[in-house]
Amino acid sequence: MSPLRLLGTMREGIGGVLFNTECQLMLMGLPPDCQEEDYYQDAIGSFGKFLYLQQEERRLTRVIIRARVIDPQSIPHFIVFSESRGFESDSWTV
Repeated sequence: MSPLRLLGTMREGIGGVLFNTECQLMLMGLPPDCQEEDYYQDAIGSFGKFLYLQQEERRLTRVIIRARVIDPQSIPHFIVFSESRGFESDSWTV
């Protein structure tokens, strides 16, 4: 169990994580072929829960999403995002 999940469990006390702050996150550098809901949740899964994509003109270099997080201080400045195929993988810093 990750420390972040443990923190949420202890705070809530019922075995779940309390995502109590809704915020907007700008993900820059995510490849265009990885701009789908499943990829957004995978990218922020360690500290938050994806809610929806902000409706705006599609841009290739950035995506703005709405998410719920445990604590705004838990949001990292950079996220290492990878897509694995066996022992070979590509990774990006978002």
